[in-house]
Amino acid sequence: PLHILVWMLTPVLHEEIARFGLRDDAEALAGWLRDHNLPHAVAHPLFDLGGKLTVETLHHCALLFGGFEIINAGHSTRRHRLAFEHFLESLTPTKREQLAIELGIKQHWPARWRTAGSDDHALLNLARAWTAVDGVRDAHTFFSSLMQGKGRVGGDDATNQSLAHQFVG
Repeated sequence: PLHILVWMLTPVLHEEIARFGLRDDAEALAGWLRDHNLPHAVAHPLFDLGGKLTVETLHHCALLFGGFEIINAGHSTRRHRLAFEHFLESLTPTKREQLAIELGIKQHWPARWRTAGSDDHALLNLARAWTAVDGVRDAHTFFSSLMQGKGRVGGDDATNQSLAHQFVG
């Protein structure tokens, strides 16, 4: 299971996700996001609650999606962030081309962008991590700039204590 954040959805687009069964098919969802040029991010990509995360899953995600949540104040520790940043940096264009051939998957997004958030479902870590694009005053320009790699992330990583607090909350 993946947690994909999608922004700039209209009610019609939101209904399409359900109508086309996109929540159950990551490859179809990725193609749909590309076709609609929608900003998105794989949330807390190394947080493996179900015990099913594999390197192959990460490789699939790296080909299918453009955005990745690097800092998650509720679910991802500094160790997760550093490991995933290293993983993303290792994916040179040549490496992504090789993976696409090996996995038989089309690379959907040539650019990569980073996001951060609190993932705060229990109001325990609200606004402890953030994504910014300097000089932007509207959502459309913010997300367009973000998808061009012009964003920056900051804030707090989760700790074992904050993660436990999140679960209890």
